[in-house]
Amino acid sequence: MGLPDLARVFVGMSSGATTVDQVRAAAGFVKGRGACSHPDGTARFALSAIEVFADDIAAHSHGDGCGKAVKGILPLPGYAKSRRLAVDWTRCDGHGLCAELFPEGIELDALAILGPIFVLKLAFVPKQFGRKLVAEGWQYPDGSRILELSTKCAPAEMFQVAAEGRAYLARHGVDLSGEQQTKTRTALEYFSEHLDGG
Repeated sequence: MGLPDLARVFVGMSSGATTVDQVRAAAGFVKGRGACSHPDGTARFALSAIEVFADDIAAHSHGDGCGKAVKGILPLPGYAKSRRLAVDWTRCDGHGLCAELFPEGIELDALAILGPIFVLKLAFVPKQFGRKLVAEGWQYPDGSRILELSTKCAPAEMFQVAAEGRAYLARHGVDLSGEQQTKTRTALEYFSEHLDGG
């Protein structure tokens, strides 16, 4: 069970196919998983949403729905129908709730799927470091690559662990002076250029 399962049971509440208890169980399962805090944040978001929208969830679970019309658009300013837009489907349910902020819409048929990106992930404990590291290697379609190494520690240990980690990497010939890049931002920038014909 992981984030896709949490998303599935969360979405299932809209039709009554799943319950709030199933969402709580799925959110509890993903907490603390992964090298980053993304699963924890997603779990907190889901748990917060079931509290804040308890009345709406109850209405959906009885098959009555929440009464909000599904508009079939994602409203965004300045996009012509010929342009393509990348959307994170975990953040939009198609209700068009953001229409008040962005009065011009884009049709759902104008959306594009991003990918693929080849990703390898490995969790290991180097003998000379003595702490679990998670390595993620992302290879983009143009052949460029990003390697991310991460570890977890208590907040009070973060400066010590960071110093030990840098020293460990330097001893193994890793150049730490290069420009740092985030893998998700790099992916979005890459696909944005290619969606625009760049």
